[in-house]
Amino acid sequence: MIIQSYRNIFLKSFYKVLNSRLIRYVCIGEPFYIDASTGDIDILVMQDDYSKMNNILLEIIGKDKNNNFLKLISSAPIKQNIKYLIKNYEKEESLIQLDITCSPHWRGLYFYKYNDVNKSKILKSNEAFFLNK
Repeated sequence: MIIQSYRNIFLKSFYKVLNSRLIRYVCIGEPFYIDASTGDIDILVMQDDYSKMNNILLEIIGKDKNNNFLKLISSAPIKQNIKYLIKNYEKEESLIQLDITCSPHWRGLYFYKYNDVNKSKILKSNEAFFLNK
């Protein structure tokens, strides 16, 4: 069950724009916050859509002057991992943590990419939400 919160309303509008602009992505695990203590949202995006997704997120963040964010870029040679911490200072429990990547990797070892997940359904916690194909 999706709880009604600022964080989930923000995510719903983000996914709606991604879908309308045909961005290919997959949420690994829960696509929404199920309670107030849930940590982050993991998003795997097709490499060709990576920059577009980041631009869309910045566009949505900028629509509300009370939104502030911190963008953390991976220091690894493969720089297609970004963590966003987004906070709206007028809303309770509004901290949103998004981890966006083209391919989860560790020390140069790739685990999977968007096409792998889309075809073979490699999952985290046996759950994947395919919001747009």
